[in-house]
This record gives sequence, C-alpha cells and structure tokens, in this order.
Amino acid sequence: KLLINELSFDAEARKRFERESYIIARLNHANIIHVIDRGITGDEMPYFVMEFVEGIDLGTAMKSRQLGHGHKVDIIVQILKALAYAHGNNVIHRDIKPDNILC
Repeated sequence: KLLINELSFDAEARKRFERESYIIARLNHANIIHVIDRGITGDEMPYFVMEFVEGIDLGTAMKSRQLGHGHKVDIIVQILKALAYAHGNNVIHRDIKPDNILC
C-alpha cells in the first residue's frame, strides 16, 4: 500500500497512513492480514507491504452469489473474531465493509 503522491506531502494524511501501518503491524491474528514491511520510498512516499492472500473480497462474492449459508456463517464468525481481537487491543477498524474483507 502506497500513500498516493498528492497525499504524501500532506502532513496529516502522512501521519494517519504511518499510524495505520504501525497499528496493523502490531496485530497478530489469523484473520487479520499481516504487515511484512514498512518504510519510505526514495521519493519520500510512505508505504507498507502486506502479505498476499488468495481470494476475492466479500463484496464481489456477495454480488456473484457464490456463498452458501454455511460459508456465510463461517465468514461472519471469522470477522467477529478479528474484530474482537482488534478491539481487545484498543484498535477500531473504522472502515468495515464487504469490499475490505477477503474470503
């Protein structure tokens, strides 16, 4: 993930981006993508690298109606476990939506 060019010079946007990468990097849960690396490019743009996870986002899966009842329940349980872990570590996601969830 790379902070886009215009925002990389906005001090507040840069601070939020760097904080996001720090927060994600400190979480260690099976249902939360892991941060592998964080840093600043040669062009002074902050970035972080997350593990690659095979699959599609939940929004796409819902639109294509690929999910059976049992799979939906499993996904909901996994989401709740990840959120409980994050909340237990004083982290609030603030952008929970199907397009941000991989299944």
